Amino acid sequence: MRDIDESLAKGEYRPTPAELAGIDRGLRDAAEGRFATDEQIDAAFAKLRDV
Repeated sequence: MRDIDESLAKGEYRPTPAELAGIDRGLRDAAEGRFATDEQIDAAFAKLRDV
């Protein structure tokens, strides 16, 4: 995450192949109407708060 923040501070960011694959996966899921439930979103934020 810090790499992204540092790159954005310089005005540039080039995603990795793994990040691009994740973006593509998310766009495909959205196009198919698959979205996270409120419970899944809450769990993800709770996990991030614990880090």
